[in-house]
Amino acid sequence: MNERQVSSICEAVSRLFRGRTAASLVRPEYFPSLVADVREHLSSVDPKAKPSEIELHCVTALCVLGPPQSGNPPEDMRRELVRIVTKYSKNKPGRALEFAVAYGCGKWRESQPRDKGWPGQWPLAINVMAQAMVHAVREVNIWLSGIIPFYHSPDFWSGAEGRELINMDARYLALRLVNPLRSLHLGEKEAIEIQCVEEGAHYSTPVEDDKEKLIHAGARYVFTSLTPVVLVRSANTVTREQRNLGKDMNIDILIREGEARIKLAPESRRITLKLNEHVSIQGPARLEQWSCSCGNKNCAQRHRLAGWDPSGKVTLWSFLASAVKGVRQLKAKSFTDASYYPLLALNGGASGERIRKAPVLVWECSNPACRKKYHKSGKCPVCQTLFDPEESRILKDDNQLIAVSQNGVYYPIRMQHCTARKGPKGKGTTCNNYYRFSEKSVCPLCKSSPKLRRPTYLWTSGLWPRP
Repeated sequence: MNERQVSSICEAVSRLFRGRTAASLVRPEYFPSLVADVREHLSSVDPKAKPSEIELHCVTALCVLGPPQSGNPPEDMRRELVRIVTKYSKNKPGRALEFAVAYGCGKWRESQPRDKGWPGQWPLAINVMAQAMVHAVREVNIWLSGIIPFYHSPDFWSGAEGRELINMDARYLALRLVNPLRSLHLGEKEAIEIQCVEEGAHYSTPVEDDKEKLIHAGARYVFTSLTPVVLVRSANTVTREQRNLGKDMNIDILIREGEARIKLAPESRRITLKLNEHVSIQGPARLEQWSCSCGNKNCAQRHRLAGWDPSGKVTLWSFLASAVKGVRQLKAKSFTDASYYPLLALNGGASGERIRKAPVLVWECSNPACRKKYHKSGKCPVCQTLFDPEESRILKDDNQLIAVSQNGVYYPIRMQHCTARKGPKGKGTTCNNYYRFSEKSVCPLCKSSPKLRRPTYLWTSGLWPRP
């Protein structure tokens, strides 16, 4: 295809696509219709033009997605996209748009967010990727509305405000897939500092736009060392532990109530940061911070555009949906491995309503004939028995998703876990009850006084008064 023919296609696309948005390209019927119109236009201006179907689809996709006011798509890019589509599409030229979107976002080539024009990442390609993720983001939020008490109603996501929040989250997730790593350079006397406090952790870095902030419990930060780095754990300025880490080490920091858990991979070492202790990642060092902070060992394959394998049966659109909501059916356990969950756990996404998997207080009905377990109500809906902390067994459920906004209904209670054994000489089953934490506490069920341990924070929605 010569340059004059490419110009004719670009002119036709400019006229036919005028007034359209990225949402149009996501509709499966739109792109084939656009290519048909472009084919008809090209035949009218150059009857001798006989491009192959793959070449016609590729050039049309490039003209649609390419950066505005940057001229015709370069010949080397046209040839490269034709080669990619020929290799992976299995003679399905209609998939050219799918591959062009990935190509425009930087797959199969070196591109940086700051690059402009054709060498950079194309804004419309990123917008199309975001629009392709909108359905999955909406599905997740409607699902959350059905399982989380006091969250937005399912109808909220059909309104103007709900749709805007969904679009904002989808775009943010698309940018994370396209730019999955953020470079951090620590100077000789610079460090990343994390101090554990009751409500989460204080986090500070020398980076200007991320200087100092509070990380709420449930959030996660993940770094990879590009050079050897020193990690120091201390309390009250007294060093408790120092570790010299090599390069290519993953530092996974999970913030919890009153503690932080640090996992070092691939060496499978762990550090637990207690209340008021802090850890510092000290320079000089070069690090990469993960945009998706799921901490999953398969993050690079599932939550980054570079991880999409076009040679398999999974299309780009299916890959994007799985990145948002997980590879399995939507359930609390599988969703926490998806790329959308860490965004909601960190800051709540566009809505600001933080969602997290938290240890929830569950009570067991004290009626021997019932023994049902509940966490949403203080009355057993089966036998009408009321919750009584002196008689009802209190348990912990680690697989509940809850909404944790500043004025939310859920709040944490400090509890003591009874590990006393029932039976002669302490050889029976473990009591396993939870009760309100205090220095002179006695388990109300088994009447034992187990050794005082660090408190366990259980979240509840009104079974206990706010602390």
